[in-house]
Amino acid sequence: MASSTSKAIVKDFQRWHLQPSTCDQFSKLPDSIIIHILSFLPTFDAMYCAGFVSKRFASLKLSLPSLVFLDKAIPSCQGHNLCRYINDILVFQDHDNLRRCCFHLYYNGYCPNDHDLDTWIKLTLHRKKVRELEILFVRSSSDCRFYCLPRFLFKNEILTSLSLSRVGFNNVVKEMHIHWKSLKSLSMTHITDLDDDMLAKILVGCPILEFLELKSCRGIKKVDIVSKSLKELVIYDCVYSNNRNQRGKILRVSAPSLRVLVISGSNRFNKCTFENLSSLVEATMFFESFWHDGEFYDSYGDDDNGEDSYEYDNVINFFGSVQHVKKLTLLGTWNLHVQSTKPWAYSFSNCKSLTLDINLKKWELPALAIMLQSCPELESLTMDMTTPQWDKMDCECHKFDFEGKNFWQSDPSYVNSSLLGHLKTVKIVGAEPLRGGELVVEFMQFILKHAKVLERLSICIDEKAGAEHEEESLFQLSIFHMLLSFPRSSILAVIEVISSQLDKRLSSSC
Repeated sequence: MASSTSKAIVKDFQRWHLQPSTCDQFSKLPDSIIIHILSFLPTFDAMYCAGFVSKRFASLKLSLPSLVFLDKAIPSCQGHNLCRYINDILVFQDHDNLRRCCFHLYYNGYCPNDHDLDTWIKLTLHRKKVRELEILFVRSSSDCRFYCLPRFLFKNEILTSLSLSRVGFNNVVKEMHIHWKSLKSLSMTHITDLDDDMLAKILVGCPILEFLELKSCRGIKKVDIVSKSLKELVIYDCVYSNNRNQRGKILRVSAPSLRVLVISGSNRFNKCTFENLSSLVEATMFFESFWHDGEFYDSYGDDDNGEDSYEYDNVINFFGSVQHVKKLTLLGTWNLHVQSTKPWAYSFSNCKSLTLDINLKKWELPALAIMLQSCPELESLTMDMTTPQWDKMDCECHKFDFEGKNFWQSDPSYVNSSLLGHLKTVKIVGAEPLRGGELVVEFMQFILKHAKVLERLSICIDEKAGAEHEEESLFQLSIFHMLLSFPRSSILAVIEVISSQLDKRLSSSC
């Protein structure tokens, strides 16, 4: 359903379109349409360049609903000129129209200095209708200075969305209560002084929070998310240590309204607990592993003696908590964890979409078969071959007692053709001449033979495949013609081979 604002814009356009044509149609446009057009331009262009197109554009430049201050997009505007430019716009901007303000700036502590930033944020929040605020800074890797957020920001009952990057709290959160009662979306990236107590106070101060993103906030040791309102949670690279025996402590997620869960990057927790995720629809998990003295080790969980355990309690807890999701994404070395979890007793009976990091090496085939068997209602399968997998596993293949070649035809205990009964689309991303080889072709042949309702099989050739375009083109053509020769059980199946580097697409139906 279109919003009331969109309907008003359409009506204004229709009235303008019926007017007699003149030499300057832009000047005849209604205000709402001009402001809508200007909102798609970078703030500097909208303020200083749009006036060359139409005088009406210049007259409405201070009525923009969104301001994005990006220093790289402002020509010849550095140092004090940049500060004066931002300050003038915020002072004279229309109070009634501004809804969103973004500061994407390089911070060095001098220009802009902390006083400038405090003033800009205060001017922004003084507009009672501003709902979205982004404070995203870039710093030199050798610069340890950071901007400390002002106290008045933590007592705001108007904002609904807040994004913070490379800023500091400087214990302000510990000393005061947080009042973000209207906040629904909160993203925090590279907040180095954010600790467990601060995070807990922030969550208490956001009673209706629906989206929470934590990226590279490595001061956190305990992520305890208990929320009735939270609908989407993203945790990326928050607990990390170069020492594999030194890890984070606890991750606990209990959110009955949560619909999307993403845990990725280097998150090394001693204990992961997922509770009360009855509303979960989409789940993504990155599995991290490492090698030591020729042996595979799980990076989740230690035993009582502090040694690495082969028990996968955290992995089991994750799989057991997401069996009802409709969309499942497994990244990293998920295949090693799936094969090592015995007995495998998980069924994702509601899963319609499955995305996997996989290179279709011999040692990955059993885990792929297990996941296909565990998703009986699967309709969409995406396999990403662009992520490098553990090359050391290739030399350890002797430990797997099966033949990689003809795997999909030779072992009925792994393969049941009925498991593909609902599969409609298959997409393989990152295929290249030196990756996968015969095993990739055999898997695609198996799909074409048994997926009775298949609508599309797409193979996206890696842009970097091969040293020369000619080699990649030959690989693309050979794959395409080979697939055409395979029998297809679905009369609707379309085979598509795509090469973005060559801007070329080959497709064929039965």
